[in-house]
Amino acid sequence: MKFLPKFRRIGFRPTSPRQMMRPVKFILVSVGLLLISFAFAFYLFFPTGALQNRIEQEFNAQMGGELRMGKLSLLFPAGLQADRIIITGLPARERIDVASFSITPVWRTLAGTNPGVKFSSRFQGGVVEGNATKSGAVEARASRVTFDESLMPGSALRVTGIVERGEYAGKTPLQPDTETRLNLVLQQVLLTGMEGLGVSGGATSLGTITLHVTGRGNALRIETLSAEGGALQASGSGSFVLAHPTERSRINLTLNLRPGADLDPNLRDLLSLFAQPTGDGNFRMRITGTLAAPIMAL
Repeated sequence: MKFLPKFRRIGFRPTSPRQMMRPVKFILVSVGLLLISFAFAFYLFFPTGALQNRIEQEFNAQMGGELRMGKLSLLFPAGLQADRIIITGLPARERIDVASFSITPVWRTLAGTNPGVKFSSRFQGGVVEGNATKSGAVEARASRVTFDESLMPGSALRVTGIVERGEYAGKTPLQPDTETRLNLVLQQVLLTGMEGLGVSGGATSLGTITLHVTGRGNALRIETLSAEGGALQASGSGSFVLAHPTERSRINLTLNLRPGADLDPNLRDLLSLFAQPTGDGNFRMRITGTLAAPIMAL
């Protein structure tokens, strides 16, 4: 006679790794879908119009010019892009026309105290790109950017060409300990607007110009300046002290000029009035004063 009831043995099956991963996969998929939905909603409803108005208002208030942007849009996963930017009314430039401009964060810097951004723009037929940080440090590179600038305020003389290669490293605003480096290679450089000087065609070729500048604070040193391959070749060095406004910046430059065989005779004669012959067919010229009122000395 048995007094204890019989108990059925309950079987136990170990859970497989695949079964254990199912809840984890479900959570990951759910979180992923949530993030995708959030990102989609963020991009769909982000107030780009309000941000564009704020950027334009802040620029106009602080810079004194007028900035107008085309369509402003978001970049994935983070960034902004403007289809076109037009800046007018700046003292140093009547109009700046940027075909496109984009800015994205430098991810590795976001966790630190000095976050940075990358920027890229299509400008004057070329590309300008680089990095900038919260502290004001800027590194920029330019390639194939065309230019057409007045040689000095109020003058009919203009200089045109292509920035074949440009590199800049510095900080803004300038501080006494700010180090600056600038390297430029300009090609197909022409000095135009010379009809009033009797120059045939009104222009003179300067060929390829190479410029290397270093400095600290607002005092810059022109280490290398050369023009090769044109009707008028040159080499020189000097110093440059930046001021605000730019027209008040002071320059002290010594140039050695070598007229080529195809230099216009009228321009060759003018050289003897503003430059000192060196006895070997070349000329030496010193330029001092400010950008607004340069002084040419023998």
